[in-house]
Amino acid sequence: MTGGAGFIGSEYVRQLLARPDATDSVTVLDALTYSGVEANLEPVRDHPGFSFHRGDTTAATSATPRPWTR
Repeated sequence: MTGGAGFIGSEYVRQLLARPDATDSVTVLDALTYSGVEANLEPVRDHPGFSFHRGDTTAATSATPRPWTR
């Protein structure tokens, strides 16, 4: 999902992955600009169904996976 590191998006991600019957995987693409903060996703960082990519939907290279950074 795009914008998943923001206040609302990160809560949505946490809720999806917290469900006991969750078989979902969530990939977040966020540019981490004014409201996106990696710390919002810290509770799900090690969840096996979670991945994070820092990038901008307007940049062609954003689809390239990047490792988690602190």
